[in-house]
Amino acid sequence: MNYYLVVHDVPSFQQHDDWIGRSAKTVPPDFRALRRGDGIVYYCKEDLVITGTFKVASAPRVVVTDDPSWRGSHAVVTIEPVAKAKPPRYVCVRQMLEELPEPLSIFPARKVSGIKLRGKTFVPITKADFRAISKYIPTYRPAPLFNGPSNDQGLGKWGNLGAMSFAPTSEQGVVALFVWHMRTLGFEHLEFIRQGFPDACAIEAKGATNERKYVEFEYRASLFRQHVNNPKHRQYRCDYVVCWENDYPTCPVPVIELKTRIDWALPHQDRPTVVYTAPPAPEPQVSSKPVHKRRPAKAVEKPTRRRAAPSGITVADLLQQGKLAAGQELRLDWKGRQFTATVQADGSILFNGKTYATPSAAGQGARNGLSTNGWVYWKCFDEQKWVLLAELRKSGG
Repeated sequence: MNYYLVVHDVPSFQQHDDWIGRSAKTVPPDFRALRRGDGIVYYCKEDLVITGTFKVASAPRVVVTDDPSWRGSHAVVTIEPVAKAKPPRYVCVRQMLEELPEPLSIFPARKVSGIKLRGKTFVPITKADFRAISKYIPTYRPAPLFNGPSNDQGLGKWGNLGAMSFAPTSEQGVVALFVWHMRTLGFEHLEFIRQGFPDACAIEAKGATNERKYVEFEYRASLFRQHVNNPKHRQYRCDYVVCWENDYPTCPVPVIELKTRIDWALPHQDRPTVVYTAPPAPEPQVSSKPVHKRRPAKAVEKPTRRRAAPSGITVADLLQQGKLAAGQELRLDWKGRQFTATVQADGSILFNGKTYATPSAAGQGARNGLSTNGWVYWKCFDEQKWVLLAELRKSGG
């Protein structure tokens, strides 16, 4: 009786967990060596897992099937389980090598090293290895993964960007902001985003018509130089470079710098903090296997946004308290422009000839439809200086 490590993959095992096969019109030499009762360890190299140990239950043969996953002619042997691992997290080979009492002959250093197949599907192993793996599989308990402390490193400047609370530090953040603000930037929608050059195609509004524009996203515009220096890429059309920072004044393509094109600075520059703790580690399991101790997670300070003012107080309440007066002027600064509105006797806001029920609705009208907390944008003159309505409402609460 012989024992083998079969190097295969998880999809093949899930399609036919009772077969080992290879596309072929005749039985290959390594298949001919198999005998009933031979031991098989099913090793999936890409995922570094073992799905189980098995016994060969048939002689090698060639089959022709209509199975979509095994269509055509295949050399196969039927296998029966000895110790079958539980999906979807099959036995992690790295964890197994650490926890086995004795190292395996095929991995003597307790490390996953490359196995030279030399065109073969089956790698001979020892009977001791087969028995050790078969004995280990029923006791396997997956080690907890990805449940440590939160990683809040690498964040950009704190701000109100609509889609995000921090300025982007990568190309992914630029894409997210562009999609969120593209109508403000004059684009109707995206036709596609892809892996290739240029990254995307967007529909730009041009008066009564629309035009297709090809867009390349970069965190910094200077990263576009790699495409300028690529002869193949220079052959393709690219209409815009969309970036967070434009540090490429000689860029041959028009640059849309989101940092200056979207309104993102918070009215209040103070940054309140709150202490939070990482999720608790899972309760220890009773096991004879060595347990890897983890250091307790430290509390981390994370910025959060402060509520602008007590809720429930309206402009009408401020009129009744004498904090505001009918006909009083309000101002809103945005993108270098100043907008003015007027407080009405019923507590509504008159802006640009239209009446709005709340400061937020009036602020959204001033900011081209962007979602707006008007209380932290509109200001009124209070005795000696211009103050935010949020501060006035707070003093009124």
